[in-house]
Amino acid sequence: MKPFSVHAIWDGEAGVWGASSKDVRGLVAEASTREALVAMLRPANKTCRQIADISMRKPA
Repeated sequence: MKPFSVHAIWDGEAGVWGASSKDVRGLVAEASTREALVAMLRPANKTCRQIADISMRKPA
């Protein structure tokens, strides 16, 4: 299985973490906490491929 990367960023206006991936077409998710977002993405790990890198950052 080929690893893929997921990019997550905090949307302060909406109050959620949003995630997407250039490697996996259609992968989009959002959750109120980072932990909830990662938990939401774990099944994708088992179903698709291993998540190699989850990049999470809050804008300055």
